[in-house]
Parts: sequence; structure tokens; C-alpha cells
Amino acid sequence: MNDSAFDVLYTKALNKLNVPITLLEIKDDELHLMADKDDESKEWILPIGVNTISNFFMHIPPTWAEIENAINYTEDIIVPLSTKLESGSLLVSFTPDLFRIVESYDKDATSPYKMSIEQVESIFSRWGFLVSGRPFTTDTLPEDLRFAAFLLLLREVMHHLGFNSIIIN
Repeated sequence: MNDSAFDVLYTKALNKLNVPITLLEIKDDELHLMADKDDESKEWILPIGVNTISNFFMHIPPTWAEIENAINYTEDIIVPLSTKLESGSLLVSFTPDLFRIVESYDKDATSPYKMSIEQVESIFSRWGFLVSGRPFTTDTLPEDLRFAAFLLLLREVMHHLGFNSIIIN
């Protein structure tokens, strides 16, 4: 998605929801956030994306050491942003791959879907059981590393930036 499209989506979401929002876009090599702060729109482009996280995973499924390294790296990049965002805004994303996470929680979900941090944590816990050795055939979560990278990034953004929920379109 180009930057002007990101601006258009941000404006669309802001007008439709009529509450302070933070727009999230997770790309292959970058993570974009846009929000209003001090009566003007601010955009942050962080040098972390799906490929960045996937590069930490040498095994399918990844080992806990690989996951911990990916989490630590993600935290180092995301946590400094926590002081720059307005508290209480609603997280919104139009990133298509995030809807796979929604569908892993609710197979009948329709867009837009509001997902709580507890639901994201629940999916992450399920994935953790699979990483720990439970056969993937016992769950509906995808075994691919791209899904795992999106899940990890979403969880870390929500957790460390203080979002209680996300609307995924």
C-alpha cells in the first residue's frame, strides 16, 4: 500500500468511527502506525515486518528460543513508541493477512471484526501449545511462519502500546 492510500484509509476510519484511532499496517519489512497527536496526524514507520520476524524462525514450528529472540527484538523497536501515542485510541487495520488471525478465532467472522487483546492472547497461547509439541492436527491454526509472524507482531503491538482491542477490516 502506498503512503497516500494509507492516508486515505486513516481518514476513512477516523471519519467512520468518530473516535481517536491509530491505524496499523504490517508490511513485509516495515510496520506503519498513524494517529492524531496534538491535533495533527503523525506517522511512524518502524523497521520491522513479517520478513524480519520470519527470519528469526529457523524451524517449523519455531523453537521457544527463536520466539523469545523475535519477541525481544520486536519489543526493542516497538516499546519506545509507547510514549508517543495518545492513550485511549482505537487500533484499526486494513492489513488483509490479519484477517487470518480473526478467522483462526472465529471461522464465521465477517469484516470489520473487533478483536480484543484477550482473544489475540488466546490465539497466541494456542500457538504456544503447538510450538511446545502438540500436533498441529489438533488445532485449526496454520503451521506457516508468515501467520506466526503476523500473530507475534499484532500481539506485541497491542500489548506494548496499550491497545485493548483492534478492528480488522
